[in-house]
Amino acid sequence: MTVQSSLYNTTENSFEKFLSYTNEKEILGAAVQAELKPSYKKLLDVGAGNGDLTRHIIDSFQRVVLLEPAEVLYKQLQTRFPQAQIVNATLEDFSLTENFDFILASHVFIYISHIDQAITKLFSNLNQEGKIVIIMLDNESPYLKFITHFTPEVSQQKSSALLPQWSDIVSTLTTYAIRHTIKDVTSHINCPSLQHFLDINDFHFNQDVSSISESLLQKMREFLPKPNANGTFSLEVGHKLIIIERR
Repeated sequence: MTVQSSLYNTTENSFEKFLSYTNEKEILGAAVQAELKPSYKKLLDVGAGNGDLTRHIIDSFQRVVLLEPAEVLYKQLQTRFPQAQIVNATLEDFSLTENFDFILASHVFIYISHIDQAITKLFSNLNQEGKIVIIMLDNESPYLKFITHFTPEVSQQKSSALLPQWSDIVSTLTTYAIRHTIKDVTSHINCPSLQHFLDINDFHFNQDVSSISESLLQKMREFLPKPNANGTFSLEVGHKLIIIERR
């Protein structure tokens, strides 16, 4: 399991720049809230990021543990949620010594190499009436198709199509006969222009978009939908909520 893109740890924080143009956290926040039960008291948020999703549910819990391996985001969580236990570690590095009622893992399984081990670890620390919600990007949605298509050419990394996908998690759950359901959630990225959209994707590509050659940027522009009539640019982002329960 690796720490997210090194650009999460830059002072300019490209992750924050990306979030400023999307309604993702509000949409996902409402979807995650709908999965809570009044009886839940203990929350584990794996890869809590900057806390924009956590804030939608944290007040429902008496005990909160947030895991975040990226240093800059870990520090933000410390300031934002003084009532929580903030741990600067990956799921792989952190020893779970207690059970939780609700475990959230939003957009972190793409960084996990051994899905079966991670799911087994979380499931074994889930209370009997508890629930795990894993959120993954839908690889058939327009946004992930864009990222998948250009990742190898931009950053000389393996395509995100070769990284864990939501279907890999479902396959693992099926193999282990773990009860689960899947829900589709759609958010949108809305930018003042197509260039703004390109500029906010450096944390996904792990490279400053301004350093990409003009010829490659032109390929990206041609691959993407045309801007709106007023010059703004919008793109749909599909998410899969994989909801795991003991019974």
